[in-house]
Amino acid sequence: MDSSKAHIVTLWCAVVSKASRGLTRTLPKDLPLPHVRVLLQLSLPGVSPLGVCQVAHALVMKPDDVRAAAEALTERVLVEARADGALCLTASGRACAEGLFALVGDYVSRCLEPLSDQERDVLAVILRAPLSLPGGFCLPEGGACAVGERLDPRCYLSSFSIISAVAAAAAKNATGLSLTDFRFLLELYPKRRLGVKTLRARDVVAFLRTGRSYVSTASVRLEKQGLLVRVPDEHDARGVLFQLTAKGVLCVQDASEDIYASLVSLCGSRLGERQVLQMLKRLLIAEDELLACSGSPS
Repeated sequence: MDSSKAHIVTLWCAVVSKASRGLTRTLPKDLPLPHVRVLLQLSLPGVSPLGVCQVAHALVMKPDDVRAAAEALTERVLVEARADGALCLTASGRACAEGLFALVGDYVSRCLEPLSDQERDVLAVILRAPLSLPGGFCLPEGGACAVGERLDPRCYLSSFSIISAVAAAAAKNATGLSLTDFRFLLELYPKRRLGVKTLRARDVVAFLRTGRSYVSTASVRLEKQGLLVRVPDEHDARGVLFQLTAKGVLCVQDASEDIYASLVSLCGSRLGERQVLQMLKRLLIAEDELLACSGSPS
Protein backbone atom coordinates (compact mmCIF):
# COMPACT_ATOMS: atom_id res chain seq x y z
CA MET A 1 0.00 0.00 0.00
CA ASP A 2 1.40 3.41 -0.85
CA SER A 3 1.75 5.84 2.04
CA SER A 4 -0.67 8.37 0.54
CA LYS A 5 -3.54 5.88 0.90
CA ALA A 6 -2.64 5.31 4.56
CA HIS A 7 -2.70 9.08 5.07
CA ILE A 8 -6.12 9.37 3.41
CA VAL A 9 -7.56 6.53 5.48
CA THR A 10 -6.07 7.98 8.68
CA LEU A 11 -7.64 11.40 8.08
CA TRP A 12 -11.09 10.13 7.10
CA CYS A 13 -11.25 7.64 9.99
CA ALA A 14 -10.20 10.37 12.41
CA VAL A 15 -12.76 12.87 11.06
CA VAL A 16 -15.74 10.51 11.24
CA SER A 17 -14.73 9.05 14.62
CA LYS A 18 -14.27 12.47 16.21
CA ALA A 19 -17.51 13.72 14.66
CA SER A 20 -19.31 10.82 16.33
CA ARG A 21 -17.67 11.58 19.69
CA GLY A 22 -18.40 15.28 19.38
CA LEU A 23 -22.05 14.74 18.52
CA THR A 24 -22.46 12.21 21.33
CA ARG A 25 -21.22 14.83 23.80
CA THR A 26 -23.38 17.55 22.25
CA LEU A 27 -26.66 15.64 22.32
CA PRO A 28 -28.76 14.81 25.42
CA LYS A 29 -27.21 12.01 27.47
CA ASP A 30 -30.55 10.19 27.72
CA LEU A 31 -30.78 9.86 23.94
CA PRO A 32 -28.15 7.52 22.45
CA LEU A 33 -26.88 8.51 19.00
CA PRO A 34 -28.80 5.66 17.23
CA HIS A 35 -32.05 6.96 18.78
CA VAL A 36 -31.23 10.48 17.62
CA ARG A 37 -30.57 9.24 14.10
CA VAL A 38 -33.93 7.44 13.98
CA LEU A 39 -35.76 10.56 15.20
CA LEU A 40 -34.01 12.81 12.70
CA GLN A 41 -34.59 10.34 9.87
CA LEU A 42 -38.32 10.32 10.59
CA SER A 43 -38.31 14.13 10.71
CA LEU A 44 -37.10 14.52 7.12
CA PRO A 45 -39.81 16.25 5.07
CA GLY A 46 -41.97 13.84 3.10
CA VAL A 47 -40.38 10.55 4.25
CA SER A 48 -42.44 9.58 7.32
CA PRO A 49 -43.95 7.09 8.05
CA LEU A 50 -41.29 4.47 7.38
CA GLY A 51 -41.01 0.77 8.09
CA VAL A 52 -38.28 -0.57 10.35
CA CYS A 53 -36.38 -2.08 7.41
CA GLN A 54 -36.62 1.19 5.46
CA VAL A 55 -35.13 3.12 8.37
CA ALA A 56 -32.43 0.46 8.86
CA HIS A 57 -31.51 0.57 5.17
CA ALA A 58 -31.44 4.37 5.10
CA LEU A 59 -29.26 4.66 8.20
CA VAL A 60 -27.09 1.57 7.58
CA MET A 61 -28.21 0.09 10.89
CA LYS A 62 -29.29 -3.42 11.81
CA PRO A 63 -33.09 -3.82 11.75
CA ASP A 64 -32.94 -5.18 15.32
CA ASP A 65 -31.12 -2.02 16.44
CA VAL A 66 -33.74 0.18 14.76
CA ARG A 67 -36.49 -1.92 16.32
CA ALA A 68 -34.91 -1.55 19.77
CA ALA A 69 -34.53 2.21 19.28
CA ALA A 70 -38.15 2.48 18.09
CA GLU A 71 -39.40 0.57 21.14
CA ALA A 72 -37.44 2.84 23.50
CA LEU A 73 -38.69 5.95 21.69
CA THR A 74 -42.26 4.61 21.72
CA GLU A 75 -42.08 4.22 25.50
CA ARG A 76 -41.12 7.89 25.68
CA VAL A 77 -44.07 8.78 23.40
CA LEU A 78 -41.70 10.22 20.79
CA VAL A 79 -42.49 7.63 18.11
CA GLU A 80 -45.61 5.62 17.38
CA ALA A 81 -46.05 2.50 15.28
CA ARG A 82 -49.03 2.39 12.94
CA ALA A 83 -51.16 -0.72 12.43
CA ASP A 84 -48.99 -1.72 9.47
CA GLY A 85 -45.84 -1.41 11.58
CA ALA A 86 -44.62 1.81 9.96
CA LEU A 87 -43.00 4.35 12.29
CA CYS A 88 -43.86 8.02 12.56
CA LEU A 89 -43.19 10.84 15.00
CA THR A 90 -45.68 11.93 17.62
CA ALA A 91 -46.20 15.64 18.30
CA SER A 92 -43.69 15.32 21.18
CA GLY A 93 -41.31 13.44 18.91
CA ARG A 94 -41.46 16.15 16.27
CA ALA A 95 -40.74 18.83 18.87
CA CYS A 96 -37.85 16.73 20.21
CA ALA A 97 -36.51 16.22 16.68
CA GLU A 98 -36.61 19.96 16.05
CA GLY A 99 -34.50 20.53 19.17
CA LEU A 100 -32.05 17.82 18.13
CA PHE A 101 -31.87 19.29 14.63
CA ALA A 102 -30.86 22.63 16.16
CA LEU A 103 -28.15 20.98 18.29
CA VAL A 104 -26.74 19.01 15.36
CA GLY A 105 -26.91 22.10 13.15
CA ASP A 106 -25.00 24.16 15.72
CA TYR A 107 -22.32 21.48 16.07
CA VAL A 108 -21.92 21.16 12.30
CA SER A 109 -21.73 24.94 11.88
CA ARG A 110 -18.97 25.22 14.47
CA CYS A 111 -17.02 22.37 12.84
CA LEU A 112 -17.29 23.96 9.40
CA GLU A 113 -16.50 27.48 10.58
CA PRO A 114 -12.76 27.33 9.66
CA LEU A 115 -13.56 26.13 6.12
CA SER A 116 -13.92 28.43 3.15
CA ASP A 117 -17.16 28.50 1.15
CA GLN A 118 -15.45 26.52 -1.60
CA GLU A 119 -14.25 23.88 0.85
CA ARG A 120 -17.73 23.56 2.32
CA ASP A 121 -19.14 23.04 -1.15
CA VAL A 122 -16.54 20.34 -1.88
CA LEU A 123 -17.30 18.59 1.42
CA ALA A 124 -21.03 18.74 0.69
CA VAL A 125 -20.47 17.05 -2.69
CA ILE A 126 -18.43 14.26 -1.09
CA LEU A 127 -20.93 13.73 1.74
CA ARG A 128 -23.89 13.66 -0.66
CA ALA A 129 -22.40 10.67 -2.47
CA PRO A 130 -23.21 8.04 0.22
CA LEU A 131 -26.74 9.45 0.42
CA SER A 132 -27.36 9.30 -3.32
CA LEU A 133 -26.64 5.59 -3.73
CA PRO A 134 -29.73 3.74 -5.01
CA GLY A 135 -31.91 3.07 -1.98
CA GLY A 136 -29.20 4.40 0.26
CA PHE A 137 -31.13 7.22 1.88
CA CYS A 138 -34.86 7.87 2.22
CA LEU A 139 -35.45 11.32 0.80
CA PRO A 140 -38.50 13.03 -0.68
CA GLU A 141 -38.79 13.34 -4.45
CA GLY A 142 -35.99 15.48 -5.80
CA GLY A 143 -33.66 14.49 -2.95
CA ALA A 144 -33.99 17.78 -1.05
CA CYS A 145 -30.98 17.07 1.10
CA ALA A 146 -29.59 20.59 1.24
CA VAL A 147 -30.58 23.90 2.77
CA GLY A 148 -29.78 26.28 -0.06
CA GLU A 149 -26.40 25.10 -1.27
CA ARG A 150 -25.44 23.66 2.11
CA LEU A 151 -25.87 20.13 3.34
CA ASP A 152 -28.75 19.61 5.74
CA PRO A 153 -27.24 18.80 9.19
CA ARG A 154 -29.30 15.58 9.29
CA CYS A 155 -27.60 14.50 6.08
CA TYR A 156 -24.21 15.45 7.49
CA LEU A 157 -24.87 13.20 10.49
CA SER A 158 -26.17 10.32 8.37
CA SER A 159 -23.38 10.54 5.81
CA PHE A 160 -20.65 10.51 8.44
CA SER A 161 -22.39 7.63 10.22
CA ILE A 162 -22.53 5.66 6.95
CA ILE A 163 -18.84 6.34 6.23
CA SER A 164 -17.95 5.29 9.79
CA ALA A 165 -20.02 2.09 9.49
CA VAL A 166 -18.40 1.18 6.18
CA ALA A 167 -14.88 1.84 7.52
CA ALA A 168 -15.62 -0.14 10.70
CA ALA A 169 -16.97 -3.08 8.71
CA ALA A 170 -13.93 -3.09 6.42
CA ALA A 171 -11.56 -2.95 9.42
CA LYS A 172 -13.46 -5.72 11.21
CA ASN A 173 -13.52 -7.97 8.15
CA ALA A 174 -9.81 -7.47 7.42
CA THR A 175 -8.41 -7.57 10.97
CA GLY A 176 -11.12 -8.60 13.43
CA LEU A 177 -10.48 -5.30 15.25
CA SER A 178 -12.83 -2.49 16.15
CA LEU A 179 -12.36 0.76 14.25
CA THR A 180 -10.88 2.41 17.36
CA ASP A 181 -8.33 -0.40 17.83
CA PHE A 182 -7.47 -0.24 14.16
CA ARG A 183 -7.01 3.53 14.39
CA PHE A 184 -4.56 2.91 17.27
CA LEU A 185 -2.43 0.86 14.87
CA LEU A 186 -3.02 3.29 12.02
CA GLU A 187 -1.61 6.18 14.02
CA LEU A 188 1.59 4.15 14.52
CA TYR A 189 1.98 3.48 10.80
CA PRO A 190 4.72 5.66 9.26
CA LYS A 191 3.21 7.80 6.51
CA ARG A 192 6.54 7.92 4.68
CA ARG A 193 8.15 5.01 2.90
CA LEU A 194 11.08 4.77 5.28
CA GLY A 195 11.34 5.02 9.02
CA VAL A 196 9.65 3.76 12.15
CA LYS A 197 7.00 5.69 14.03
CA THR A 198 6.66 5.60 17.81
CA LEU A 199 4.10 7.29 20.04
CA ARG A 200 3.72 7.86 23.76
CA ALA A 201 0.48 6.96 25.51
CA ARG A 202 -0.47 10.64 25.82
CA ASP A 203 0.00 11.07 22.06
CA VAL A 204 -2.38 8.19 21.37
CA VAL A 205 -4.92 9.69 23.80
CA ALA A 206 -4.67 13.03 21.95
CA PHE A 207 -4.98 11.50 18.48
CA LEU A 208 -7.84 9.15 19.30
CA ARG A 209 -9.53 11.39 21.88
CA THR A 210 -9.95 8.42 24.19
CA GLY A 211 -9.15 7.98 27.85
CA ARG A 212 -5.84 6.72 29.21
CA SER A 213 -7.61 3.59 30.47
CA TYR A 214 -8.50 2.65 26.89
CA VAL A 215 -4.90 3.11 25.73
CA SER A 216 -3.63 0.94 28.60
CA THR A 217 -6.03 -1.95 27.98
CA ALA A 218 -5.93 -1.72 24.16
CA SER A 219 -2.13 -1.65 24.05
CA VAL A 220 -1.95 -4.84 26.14
CA ARG A 221 -4.57 -6.49 23.92
CA LEU A 222 -2.83 -5.48 20.69
CA GLU A 223 0.57 -6.47 22.05
CA LYS A 224 -0.74 -9.96 22.89
CA GLN A 225 -1.89 -10.25 19.29
CA GLY A 226 1.63 -9.42 18.14
CA LEU A 227 0.59 -6.18 16.42
CA LEU A 228 2.61 -3.71 18.49
CA VAL A 229 5.43 -3.65 21.02
CA ARG A 230 6.45 -1.34 23.82
CA VAL A 231 9.97 0.07 23.67
CA PRO A 232 11.82 2.14 26.31
CA ASP A 233 11.61 5.90 25.97
CA GLU A 234 15.16 7.27 25.78
CA HIS A 235 13.98 10.62 27.14
CA ASP A 236 11.88 9.28 30.02
CA ALA A 237 13.20 6.45 32.20
CA ARG A 238 9.69 5.54 33.33
CA GLY A 239 8.05 6.01 29.94
CA VAL A 240 7.38 3.60 27.09
CA LEU A 241 6.74 4.10 23.41
CA PHE A 242 4.40 2.11 21.19
CA GLN A 243 5.64 0.78 17.87
CA LEU A 244 4.16 -1.52 15.22
CA THR A 245 5.61 -4.98 14.72
CA ALA A 246 6.12 -6.36 11.22
CA LYS A 247 2.79 -8.16 11.65
CA GLY A 248 1.18 -4.88 12.70
CA VAL A 249 2.52 -3.11 9.62
CA LEU A 250 1.09 -5.78 7.33
CA CYS A 251 -2.21 -5.65 9.20
CA VAL A 252 -2.49 -1.88 8.66
CA GLN A 253 -1.47 -2.14 5.02
CA ASP A 254 -3.98 -4.86 4.15
CA ALA A 255 -6.88 -3.30 6.05
CA SER A 256 -6.13 0.22 4.77
CA GLU A 257 -6.32 -1.03 1.19
CA ASP A 258 -9.78 -2.47 1.92
CA ILE A 259 -10.96 0.67 3.72
CA TYR A 260 -9.59 2.95 1.01
CA ALA A 261 -11.36 0.95 -1.71
CA SER A 262 -14.61 1.02 0.31
CA LEU A 263 -14.40 4.78 0.85
CA VAL A 264 -13.69 5.48 -2.82
CA SER A 265 -16.62 3.31 -3.92
CA LEU A 266 -18.83 5.13 -1.41
CA CYS A 267 -17.66 8.74 -1.78
CA GLY A 268 -15.73 8.91 -5.06
CA SER A 269 -12.06 9.51 -5.80
CA ARG A 270 -12.15 13.19 -4.75
CA LEU A 271 -11.77 12.20 -1.11
CA GLY A 272 -8.02 11.85 -1.69
CA GLU A 273 -7.41 15.16 -3.45
CA ARG A 274 -4.83 17.48 -1.87
CA GLN A 275 -7.44 20.22 -1.38
CA VAL A 276 -9.73 17.77 0.40
CA LEU A 277 -6.96 16.49 2.68
CA GLN A 278 -6.02 20.04 3.68
CA MET A 279 -9.69 20.72 4.38
CA LEU A 280 -9.94 17.58 6.54
CA LYS A 281 -6.96 18.72 8.62
CA ARG A 282 -8.73 22.01 9.39
CA LEU A 283 -11.93 20.12 10.13
CA LEU A 284 -10.04 17.85 12.53
CA ILE A 285 -8.62 20.85 14.38
CA ALA A 286 -12.13 22.26 14.81
CA GLU A 287 -13.45 18.87 16.01
CA ASP A 288 -10.57 18.58 18.48
CA GLU A 289 -11.23 22.05 19.86
CA LEU A 290 -14.91 21.24 20.37
CA LEU A 291 -14.03 17.95 22.07
CA ALA A 292 -11.56 19.75 24.34
CA CYS A 293 -14.24 22.28 25.29
CA SER A 294 -16.71 19.49 26.09
CA GLY A 295 -14.43 17.96 28.71
CA SER A 296 -11.76 15.29 29.03
CA PRO A 297 -12.51 11.83 27.69
CA SER A 298 -13.28 9.21 30.29
